[in-house]
Amino acid sequence: MNAKTSVTLLAENTARGRGILGEHGLAYWITTPEGQLLFDTGQGHVLRRNAETLGIELAEAEAIVLSHGHYDHVGGLEAELERSPEAVVYLHPAAMQERFIGVCGGGTQAVNEAFLYTGRLERGTAHLVTSTEPREVLPGIWATGEIPRVTAYEDTGGAFYLDAAGTETDPILDDQSLYFRGKDGIVLILGCAHAGVVNTMRYVAELAGGEPLSAVIGGMHLLHAGQERLEKTWAVFEEMKVGLIAPCHCTGIRAVGGFWNRFPDRCHEAHAGKTFTFALKT
Repeated sequence: MNAKTSVTLLAENTARGRGILGEHGLAYWITTPEGQLLFDTGQGHVLRRNAETLGIELAEAEAIVLSHGHYDHVGGLEAELERSPEAVVYLHPAAMQERFIGVCGGGTQAVNEAFLYTGRLERGTAHLVTSTEPREVLPGIWATGEIPRVTAYEDTGGAFYLDAAGTETDPILDDQSLYFRGKDGIVLILGCAHAGVVNTMRYVAELAGGEPLSAVIGGMHLLHAGQERLEKTWAVFEEMKVGLIAPCHCTGIRAVGGFWNRFPDRCHEAHAGKTFTFALKT
């Protein structure tokens, strides 16, 4: 029997299926032959409900990985750690900073959770791993760590700050993704790709020794991208011959429409309740 890894979206802006709920957020349940992990936790409103509906026991997670410290990816973390105190939590140290986002009309508002920067996270788990480097979080599943910013046309995708006054730009260095080797190439799972989806794809290809990317799933933060950035991004997906493309969450409707128009045979929905299954390289 061929070994497989499955990726189920437990939280996403859209939902499909009886009893499945959506929210602005993202969370994945990843099941491998070596164990199970939770990648992000959404805002926390639908995570447990959707897991129960799908027959997933979150307490079985051996690891919880955070893509970055924004509320729509870490909101459910505190509750899950109360239920799974033995899970190892992996994150970039910058995810534990207090941070803000600019709002329409001026000013800022908090864009993370106090749980991360007030010490409650450290008290909530005895198994906290902070790292800026690539790290294997389960056998065969890797977190990228901090992603080099190489392209001139990609940015973090919004007005993000490290102070409430909005004077210190937040580079969102904590942005990271997950990847693993499938039978047909590397499978890349994105949080929000604040480092740039192209930067992320190229870095993962480098980490994987030049193996092809067979799938890219997740948020690409192209919501505010101009046409030049979109065109260059789509060109890289074509250049790298990505076979399965599943944009969601913060990608933005214009960008998602462009992906579907350009790659109609490669695009897939990525909604809460959806499972992708990949045969593994043996």
